[in-house]
Amino acid sequence: MKSQIRNSKLVIDVQEKSAMMQCGEQQAVFDLHKKPLLRGIAKVVANPRQITAIAVRLHNATFSTTRQIVVIVNTLAWQLGVKVNGQRQMKATYSGEPNITKPRL
Repeated sequence: MKSQIRNSKLVIDVQEKSAMMQCGEQQAVFDLHKKPLLRGIAKVVANPRQITAIAVRLHNATFSTTRQIVVIVNTLAWQLGVKVNGQRQMKATYSGEPNITKPRL
């Protein structure tokens, strides 16, 4: 079996509840409330070792979605020895405060 050459950037663009993922020529769009991010990555990446960098853009992502993406992307980058958005790790930037402690009326 021929080995894959590391030459593809994984791009993840999150818009509220959906994510567009692209790696090389492969592309997929996923509803993050129906399918997990890892399933989308597996669909566009034939061999994870081909990834040379990861680019992530978050647009109005929910608190939980942001946390999920940061953990998955940082773990993948660490395991593969690649950078996320040009840095060793992605830092979480939230669009607002979490509302998990607000009392229900």
